[in-house]
Amino acid sequence: MQVALDHSRPRVSIGFGLELEPHIEAIAQQVEARGGLSGLQPRWVALKLLESDPQVSELAQESLADSQALMAQVETARRHIQRGRGR
Repeated sequence: MQVALDHSRPRVSIGFGLELEPHIEAIAQQVEARGGLSGLQPRWVALKLLESDPQVSELAQESLADSQALMAQVETARRHIQRGRGR
């Protein structure tokens, strides 16, 4: 998480393709709409939530308004992505 907070590094955005990008964008928008996480880019938070990162998940659940709805959206996105990959 320290790297995400280091704003002296250049910002890089990597595209994850048509299968993942809509989910990443939707979750990032919801993170931002809920006030965001202090100093962390919403897109990075969305990626970490989709990865099931325990530290970011806990922080989001403690800090974001209506975090249950957000976490449900993340879980729905995870299942959709897994189905698309045949899991």
